[in-house]
Amino acid sequence: MFTRDERRALLFLSLIAASGGVLRAVRAGRSEPPGAGLVAPHIPGDDIAEQAARVRRAVRLAQPLQPGEKVDLDRAPMDEIDRLPGVGPALARRIVADRDAGGPFRSIEGLDRVPGIGPATLRSLAPWVIFGR
Repeated sequence: MFTRDERRALLFLSLIAASGGVLRAVRAGRSEPPGAGLVAPHIPGDDIAEQAARVRRAVRLAQPLQPGEKVDLDRAPMDEIDRLPGVGPALARRIVADRDAGGPFRSIEGLDRVPGIGPATLRSLAPWVIFGR
């Protein structure tokens, strides 16, 4: 019928399937809805409105800027600045840190004081940013 190796493989797969069933049964006893802790684990699972707001914000921040959309560098949080083309989390962090330490930039020329931003970066950011609105 089955060879010795085939029987071992079937036994192994049966144990894995049984373990999965036990794990599902244990998790089913939880009071939180499925996936509640995935979006924001520090928010209770029954706070659906807060979870939904976090999801909407995460989706918006994950999308690139639309044509005509601008980011106010004198007020925007780091995750909003990170949406700018060519700006990653490290540069966004430096922009916010410089703004917090030295005050608002007020213009594209004021942004030049941030370490790591040169003339080429200023030119590429100019269509996407505003200051102090």
